[in-house]
Amino acid sequence: MKKSSKTAVLVSIIFALAQPLFSQVEVKKSYKVEDVTYTSTGLTKPWALKQKVDVNRDLVFHSEDEVKVYMGKVVQQLENTRMLEDVQASYELGEEQDGVVPVKFNIRVSDSNHILALPKPSYNSNDGLDFKIKAKDSNFLGLMNPFNVDLNTHWGTSDYPDDFSKFTMGLNFDYVFPFTIGPTHNSWSNDFSFSWPLDNYPEFKYATGLTVGVPFKNHSLNFNFTQSITRENDYMTYHDALFFTEYLSVSMPLTVGYFNDVVPISYTPSLSFTANWDFDGLDAANTSITGPTIAQNNSFGLSAVDWKENFRKGYSFSTNASVSYNFATQKIIPFVSIEAQYFSAAKYVGFNARAYGYYTYNDTPNNIGGKLRGVLDNQHTADGSRYALQTDTALQFTMELPIHIVTTDWMGWGYALFGSYDDLPGFFKGLFWLPHKIFPYLNFELQISPFIDIALTHNYITNRVFSLQDGFYTAGFEALIYPSKWKSYVVRISLGFDMGRRLFGDFIDTSWRDPNVKSYELYFGLGLNF
Repeated sequence: MKKSSKTAVLVSIIFALAQPLFSQVEVKKSYKVEDVTYTSTGLTKPWALKQKVDVNRDLVFHSEDEVKVYMGKVVQQLENTRMLEDVQASYELGEEQDGVVPVKFNIRVSDSNHILALPKPSYNSNDGLDFKIKAKDSNFLGLMNPFNVDLNTHWGTSDYPDDFSKFTMGLNFDYVFPFTIGPTHNSWSNDFSFSWPLDNYPEFKYATGLTVGVPFKNHSLNFNFTQSITRENDYMTYHDALFFTEYLSVSMPLTVGYFNDVVPISYTPSLSFTANWDFDGLDAANTSITGPTIAQNNSFGLSAVDWKENFRKGYSFSTNASVSYNFATQKIIPFVSIEAQYFSAAKYVGFNARAYGYYTYNDTPNNIGGKLRGVLDNQHTADGSRYALQTDTALQFTMELPIHIVTTDWMGWGYALFGSYDDLPGFFKGLFWLPHKIFPYLNFELQISPFIDIALTHNYITNRVFSLQDGFYTAGFEALIYPSKWKSYVVRISLGFDMGRRLFGDFIDTSWRDPNVKSYELYFGLGLNF
């Protein structure tokens, strides 16, 4: 009995001494995002913001620091839209339940200027001079989709870009209107173009379509039906100038994972059916539009590219594989492509790179001119039998080095030179009243970007594949203007030179190409090359 009492006392002492140690053991908490609230001080709708950024609510965090890091990544995704002037975020913690603390993100945004209406001259060495009265709203109705409309005049054609006697006038508009009905996420698209070459008949195309997205677990099954009517002068010889197109597709974008917890890795299988028709039947010889055609497509990709001021950082990768069958020509047409992009930036200089390749079969070549600055897209071979840049197989590489030159501050510079506007004498106040009002909207950043473009192809004339002798090698520079108040726009002036013809003639075989074509390409307009 005495021995038992001693044992009990000893156990009590050990337990008393150990209890503080147990009390110091911290029960670890987990955190999950349960809700996101958007507040907009401008036109942008909270619903549109939710559609733009996929917040991963299945992700488990093990500390508040991890929550803050993830919230910063969500903010960066919103800034990458280039439609918002400012994005502020905070979070709230709810009551812990079963070891999990619910997190609510509160995100407040203000709009960047998104409406632009102005005369828009542009020039492209491939098709001539263009002058538009253009209006664009990159965030139409606050739904974060662009609306475009323009009245345009054009001098030159793709075959005769320098023949300004060939004059065309026209009208274009396009918009995609997103909306919901019950659980479905839908959109209605409209795309209209009209052009009238004064030496020919008018041409036009109007396409309207409906896409219905049906939720399926964490994904969406998308159905699309688009109908269009087209008038094309090139088909007059076949009596098919006016024809209709029916397009049906079903696709299912699948998120198979997340890169860095925030960027979705997507795989999208799809099936589509296209049929062209007119009232008296299409001419079988007009193989450009005969059909119908059925196609199955698989795409896979991710994009982790962030905007840092007016430079980009990150990378993207995408692959595409499709096979189509044309019931009229009885051709099976496979197509495979792969593209990788890389972006890096320091404070005043960036580096951009792209690698792209594709393969198709059954004499269905693509034109690679859009990815080569310095080589005219529609130049022919020396014998005139085909377009030099049309090929069934190609590898293309691009490198750019954007360099910051200046960021304007008209008001700050004016203050440094003349003092405060409010302190100016009356005469000078009147003289500088208009600049004082408009100059805050005219600030921009100017970058100069040297570039190199290279393409290796299957050469139909020499029958060589990826031969360095037959390659296209171009170099040049671009001037990039980023308006401070219109983040979603960039003005680009590009001048590229065909270096294979200008400098490397002793090493590059250009005998199979038309020697009478200009060895430079000039472009002026809106939008980055990639």
